[in-house]
Amino acid sequence: MRTAAIVIILCWVGHGQTVYGQDEDRIDFDRQIQPIFTMNCALSGCHLGPGAAASQDLSEGQAYDALVEVASRSTLGFTRVIPGNPEESLLVRKMEGDDGVGLPMPPNGMIVAKQFADLVRLWIAQGALRDPRPTAVTPIVWSGVKARRQ
Repeated sequence: MRTAAIVIILCWVGHGQTVYGQDEDRIDFDRQIQPIFTMNCALSGCHLGPGAAASQDLSEGQAYDALVEVASRSTLGFTRVIPGNPEESLLVRKMEGDDGVGLPMPPNGMIVAKQFADLVRLWIAQGALRDPRPTAVTPIVWSGVKARRQ
C-alpha cells in the first residue's frame, strides 16, 4: 500500500515535466544569452557593476535578475523582459531599434548582430527561462503534504 502511494505521488509530481534531453532546442540563458550581454553590454561605462546605466547590470550572475519581469527605470511603462512576449519586451525593442523606446542598444551606432537579437527574441518567446533543463520530479515540501493529509 505504501509503495503504491509513493508511485502515485511521483507520477503526480512529475506530470507535465520533461526529462533532460527531450527539450534540446530550448535556449540556455547562461550558455547562449549571457555571452551576448557580456560581449556587447556589460562593458565599463555601460551595463556593468553597481553604477550600471539605468541600474541594469548585465554582467554574469546579475543579468537575469536585472531583466526578467523588471520594470524599466529609464523607459517608463515598459518591462525589460516579459516571458513569452518578445514583441512587448523592452530589451528586444531596443536591440531592434524600434521607435518610441528611447535610444537603441547598444548606442553610438554599434549594432548587435541580427542572429544575436534573434536568439534573444527566441529565448523570450520560449518563456525567458534561466535553466532550460527541467527535472523529472519537482521537489516536494513534505510538511505541506502532511498538513493536507490531516
